[in-house]
Amino acid sequence: LFRSEDTRIKYVQTLAKRIFTDSELAADINKNILSDTDIADTASPALASIRAKIRKAGGEIKDKLMQFVRKPELAKYLSDSTVTIRSDRYVLPVKSEMRSFIPGFIHDQSGSGKTVFIEPLPVLELNNTLKTYKIEEAKEIDKILERYTGRVNAISDYIKETEIVLTELDVLFAKARYALSYNAVKPEINIDGYVRINNGAHPLISQKKVVPVSLALGREYRILMITGPNTGGKTVTLKLTGLLCLMAASGLFVPCTSADISLFDNVYADIGDEQSIELSLSAFSAHMSNVVNITNALTAKSLVLFDELGSGTDPIEGAAIALAVTDFIKTVGARTVITTHFDELKRYAVAEDGVENAGADFDPISLRPTYKLNIGLPGASNALAVARNLGLKPEIIKKAEDGISVDKLHYEKILNELEKARLTALQQEAEAAKLLKAAKESEAVAHAEKEKAEAFRKELSHNAKKETQRMVGEAFEEAKEIIRTLKAMLNAEEEADIAEAHRLKNKILGLSDGLNALEDDNIAETEDGTPLKVGDTVKVKTLGVFGVIAKLNGRNSATIQMGNMRSEFPLSVLSKVKKPKANDNKQLRSSLLIIREKGSEGKSTSVPYELNLIGKTAREAEEEIIIYLDKASNLRYNEVRIIHGHGFGVLKEKAREILKRSALVREFYDAPQNIGGEGATVVKLH
Repeated sequence: LFRSEDTRIKYVQTLAKRIFTDSELAADINKNILSDTDIADTASPALASIRAKIRKAGGEIKDKLMQFVRKPELAKYLSDSTVTIRSDRYVLPVKSEMRSFIPGFIHDQSGSGKTVFIEPLPVLELNNTLKTYKIEEAKEIDKILERYTGRVNAISDYIKETEIVLTELDVLFAKARYALSYNAVKPEINIDGYVRINNGAHPLISQKKVVPVSLALGREYRILMITGPNTGGKTVTLKLTGLLCLMAASGLFVPCTSADISLFDNVYADIGDEQSIELSLSAFSAHMSNVVNITNALTAKSLVLFDELGSGTDPIEGAAIALAVTDFIKTVGARTVITTHFDELKRYAVAEDGVENAGADFDPISLRPTYKLNIGLPGASNALAVARNLGLKPEIIKKAEDGISVDKLHYEKILNELEKARLTALQQEAEAAKLLKAAKESEAVAHAEKEKAEAFRKELSHNAKKETQRMVGEAFEEAKEIIRTLKAMLNAEEEADIAEAHRLKNKILGLSDGLNALEDDNIAETEDGTPLKVGDTVKVKTLGVFGVIAKLNGRNSATIQMGNMRSEFPLSVLSKVKKPKANDNKQLRSSLLIIREKGSEGKSTSVPYELNLIGKTAREAEEEIIIYLDKASNLRYNEVRIIHGHGFGVLKEKAREILKRSALVREFYDAPQNIGGEGATVVKLH
């Protein structure tokens, strides 16, 4: 842009040269300020050092607390075998009645009161150290932000100037884009009150439907009187004239083949029905208020647009007012376009110098307007031609043409039309009553059918539940018998016994799958609209997993405890499920899980050591990370890699948010440059 020799964009070049840039500062900010809440370790050596200490201290605290979790004599006091955080301190969830057995400080309590979160004394000093490091981190971040703020403040005047320049450039480019989209042209500009538009198109009408209009105003005549049939395009032409003049004054190209447009001191318009009940204005009163304001303010350098001047009242008085207003405007010398049906105004345009007629064209054969404007010829309303084409008796047409008993004929026509309207209304009312009766009968039948279907569904549901309970009971008893047999055969040395053990193992795995399927089918979602509460067992429909509501986050989401993990989900993806009636199913499932794990030892896994999130949305990424961490943890992976790419940092921010709150994660950091750098995150698992 700077090097172009095209003189037509000299002004744009001048603006562009005023744009200020500081590429070094921009690159520095992009590198070190990752998001609104995240500063990169590279922002300062001190920050990198402090965060290394934080990761190390956090790892030591987690290791220390996991020793508590793994000790059988202490694990029985815990409500869950997880390490969590309360008030920025690592704590253990302890059964409320057992809190005296774990010496330490209580930092929080669960909503049900059954769990307290205790910071054991052995990690007190370590937590204090970690807290100190985090305070140092916050102070260092403040220093970093203060340093960047100072650098930005030093060039703030240049930034403000650049904002003004960019705004002006944006307006210029928007005007250019509009001109290209509409094949608009640059108008010739004058200050002599002359307007000439060739094949102008209304900018708000589809280019495929619009009929171009050509007109001239301001040289041979200063007032243009547009007449013709209704829906013939008179008002559209009026609006087109005003819009194109305002567009040219705003520096816009105009949609036409060529144009010569004057700059006016003001554009005044009275278009449409301004009737107002609130202001107690009739259509005519509103119209006259506009006329008063316009005639009081206009000058010889104004453009005035009147749609149906003098309408809305007695035709004789309206025509007289329209003639007087037009004559006043002619005396002042303002350029004016008026649409009208008054013959008096048509004759005025013929007789007076400086006033010209223009007719909206009408096809007498098809009885349709052509939307073309004929300058110099008045347009007819064509009411008699339309009536004749519709079959009005010739003698009536003749009487109308001769002007015989016009008032009486008009009165009779009104009475006939009112009678037709009354009969039509009665007929429509009777038909509407029939339709309403039929609709009510159909509604009653549909309601009865719905009640029958609902009763049948409830009966089927009740029978299905009874059958499910019977099958679950039988499967449970059979599984217990198989488990006893397997336990007796664990130390068997005979091949026959080993083969039998494998057969029984496969059978019990089949029972497990069947039992899970039955239990899944037995999920009961709340139907009465009862709201979910803390402690409810729910199914996360998008993941197909179960958990317990640990916290309700307003009306839109909830925090769900799923084994060792917690995550937040929208309420829309949660469904309440029935709690098990006894502990038997839980014990059976635990036994089946042990047998499954023994039967799968030595087999290879299909879970990779890295998860690729590129191309995923933040919601999809959240679900995949949760599932992937759970699988990797179950397979005892020590380290995995999550690939999120650079992009705008959304995936990286979402991934690190999940990693921060996961109890499965020991630490995480940017991958080395040779395996992804800042586009990937290395995750250390417990």
